[in-house]
Amino acid sequence: MYHDACDCICITESWSHPSISDGVIDPKREYSIVRKDRIDTKGGGVCILVKRSFSVVPLQLDTKYAALEVTGVEFICLRPKLQLFVVYRPPYYDMVAVSYMQLLTDCLSHYTSNKCVHVVVGDLNLPRVNWDMLTGPDDVLHQSFVYFVTNQGLSQLINFA
Repeated sequence: MYHDACDCICITESWSHPSISDGVIDPKREYSIVRKDRIDTKGGGVCILVKRSFSVVPLQLDTKYAALEVTGVEFICLRPKLQLFVVYRPPYYDMVAVSYMQLLTDCLSHYTSNKCVHVVVGDLNLPRVNWDMLTGPDDVLHQSFVYFVTNQGLSQLINFA
């Protein structure tokens, strides 16, 4: 990250936990770090690193979304205002996954309803969604996310696995 001088780095499956300090992630302290660690089990977690030359504030998500692996920042002094979210959805397809997706789309819908630019990045583990056609399998898990993307007017920019 120091060699390429990245302004912003979004990480899914950070595998970070509370005993790993921000100083281990960024020993040179060149980045503001906002993260959501997975507490109870290994894996997962999300993290955003933003070059300190940009002013950002972490988005405080409502406690009803505490089970989600989502974090976000708002860039201050940019016009139009920009909010960046990083998301990880574990690769499960059972009823727990459906509940997780419903909570995730509720969270993102709530926080992307204001008047600013929103960027949502991450790993949603939905490989069967056709992003060109905005279609996917006819199940609640896939259809709820496709509906969210369509309803919010979002675009898929990555076109490769």
